[in-house]
Amino acid sequence: TLPGEAIAAEFRRILADVSSPGRCLGELHESGALAILAPELDPQFDGRPAGPLRYHPEHSQALHLILVLEWAARETRALDDSERLGVRVAAVCHDLGKDLTPSEEWPSHRAHETRGLPVVRALLDRLPGLADAAGRRLVEAVCRLHLEVRRLRELRAGPVADLYDQWFRAADFPLRAF
Repeated sequence: TLPGEAIAAEFRRILADVSSPGRCLGELHESGALAILAPELDPQFDGRPAGPLRYHPEHSQALHLILVLEWAARETRALDDSERLGVRVAAVCHDLGKDLTPSEEWPSHRAHETRGLPVVRALLDRLPGLADAAGRRLVEAVCRLHLEVRRLRELRAGPVADLYDQWFRAADFPLRAF
């Protein structure tokens, strides 16, 4: 019965103050609380593979999320509070589309970056205050583009310009955090 704002405040505290936010989320999953508080996040800990081993030697989606959050906690120390939170929320949300992959397609999660956008938006709508407007743009961009930006240097000028126009043109886009 807690309002979404209160749940968002607790998740912000977890992401900002806990030494291992991913392990904390894993413990919330094990207790059953994550399924109630953030059902969009809970499947990340259900035992699904993160992806093919050549891309995910850690194999487990849960371990992948824990490692990504530990990286985010370590690498965002120099950012201001708002950007730091945005990066950490983006880390939590970047693979939510994997929850929609049918198990017969595992370990692959084709198109999870586009499938994940509605899930990310639903989570951020349900938990207002988890991300401010700039953080929300960051989270959506990271979810949708986290595979594409890895090959940015291989893209031709046209697709790069299209990405810029669609995602990065806004003067207030948090590019440094991205």
